[in-house]
Amino acid sequence: MSSHRRAARINVRALVILVVIVVVLGVGAAVGHYARKRSVAASTFAAGQEALAREDWSLAASNLKIYLSKYPDDLETLEAYGRARLAIRPGRTSDVGAAIGAYRRILRHKPADPDVSQVLAGLYLRAGDPSEAAYVCRKWLEAAPDAEHAMLLLGRALTAQQRYDEAAEVLTRLVDLHPHTVRAYALLSTGALRGDSETALDDAAVWLNRAIEANPRSAQARAQRARFRRLTLADSASAREDLEVSTDLRVDDPTVALMLAQEWIEAKDLERAEAYLLALDAMDPVRFADRDVDPGAFSVGRYVLSARVLLLRGPDADAAALVQRALETIP
Repeated sequence: MSSHRRAARINVRALVILVVIVVVLGVGAAVGHYARKRSVAASTFAAGQEALAREDWSLAASNLKIYLSKYPDDLETLEAYGRARLAIRPGRTSDVGAAIGAYRRILRHKPADPDVSQVLAGLYLRAGDPSEAAYVCRKWLEAAPDAEHAMLLLGRALTAQQRYDEAAEVLTRLVDLHPHTVRAYALLSTGALRGDSETALDDAAVWLNRAIEANPRSAQARAQRARFRRLTLADSASAREDLEVSTDLRVDDPTVALMLAQEWIEAKDLERAEAYLLALDAMDPVRFADRDVDPGAFSVGRYVLSARVLLLRGPDADAAALVQRALETIP
């Protein structure tokens, strides 16, 4: 009987020791895992920050991605990662997708944040997903009903979906509240032109005229109307009048400079066209990083126009230099 009790006590003691060993090993493994996690996170975070400072965007993105796999809700690093992915050249579709994922996660923590919403909606438009862009903008407008950029991006998203009546409602309110939003008038003109009204052409022209009335010093407003007059009205003389006025106006937006370059090519004034193309060199390409403009598509458009200038100039133009530059720049 006593031997059975001793065996029982021994078994209980052994069991307790075994449990203690398992617990200690488990705690040790957990501590070790946590220590390794912190070590990897610290090293990749530091490497990512150093790469950001050097503007080595690809290396920064790869390191910050590893860090975020350990700490996925570090909002400041999420934003840095998103910016790095968008700054990589040549850009890839996967970079835009990764940036969308980063900003979407930030927005979950900061609902309707205007800066994050603007970037995310623009990226959705760039990725060809206007329905998601519209959703982000509507949530933004629930928090800030008069937000200029929210209305503009929503108008663009609705126009991309060919929901012209809804777009007109949003954009009309936008130009009433913020008459300096030049692009909104072009979108309203596009919507009017797509309508089935007998006065569609006149209605489209009215919006572009209103843009200039509200923004007489805007080169973009002049460029928009010049393009409309050339393409839709086939009135090259009136289009040139707008272009002549635009030469005295400031242009610091690359997309406007590119538009004016194209219009001057169509007007057969190669010197002025080339001046706008050259001006693009002084414009910071990073301004595309948080916009819906695709840098690759923009570069293609730029070099197509440059090639047209060379062809129109004749056989003595330096085509080889342009081709080399395009190969180095275009994805």
